[in-house]
Amino acid sequence: MVTIGLTAAACGGGTPPAAEDPAGMKVTHHEGGPGGSVSGDDGKMQVAGTVGGLNHGAVQKTFNEAMPTMKGCITKGRQQLPFLGGAIDVYLEIDPLGKASSVLLTKTTLGDHRVEACIVQALESKQWPRPVGGKVGKTSSSFSWRAADADPPLAWTAGQLAAAMTADAEPEAEEEETPGPPPFDELAAKLTKCRNDAGTGPLDVTIYLDEDGMPQTFGLSTADGRGLQSVNCIDTVLQTTSFPAPGGSFAKVTVPVR
Repeated sequence: MVTIGLTAAACGGGTPPAAEDPAGMKVTHHEGGPGGSVSGDDGKMQVAGTVGGLNHGAVQKTFNEAMPTMKGCITKGRQQLPFLGGAIDVYLEIDPLGKASSVLLTKTTLGDHRVEACIVQALESKQWPRPVGGKVGKTSSSFSWRAADADPPLAWTAGQLAAAMTADAEPEAEEEETPGPPPFDELAAKLTKCRNDAGTGPLDVTIYLDEDGMPQTFGLSTADGRGLQSVNCIDTVLQTTSFPAPGGSFAKVTVPVR
């Protein structure tokens, strides 16, 4: 069983009450910096956030209420990838009725778009405090999960992936009279087309490759939070791309798409 601890920070006045996560995660509120913060028991999940136009104690309470569902998203993802982990930045806009009119993942390194969509849905489903003055309230927070796995994936950079893809393709390229673009550049061009077709901003695509170089799952990060609109296109590109085998271990790599 994976145990997740929690810490958080938010701007505002006053200290909200302590809370107990129903899934067994202890959460304690205390003053920290200009606002309050939430701290937990084992440091495997961290949260930091800023709040504007909203009661920060009520916002923290709502985040706490969403924690079991978000933890369930991670737990479900770990049924496929036990070492699933990473960080997300989430931005919310709250309408005058206390509904999340917009939940955007502006940054994520989880590497699983299904888990990312699950987290978005968990936050969308909550009743949030109404903005002061009846205007749209804005809040942003950061979360990170560290998987307790003895055999984590190799952490590849985009440069390492590019070099490995080039080396993997060299024997075939030598047989061609007019070799095409480097394999990584071709991948980046296809992913860029996915981004352009969906009308999203610059993307970061985080991919898990298994021991044979087969993509298992991927996640998307965009500054405008609309990366999930590119999922189907990117999935097709990755499934039809030949990746090098990490050899004996999974690999996790983030590819910038600009």
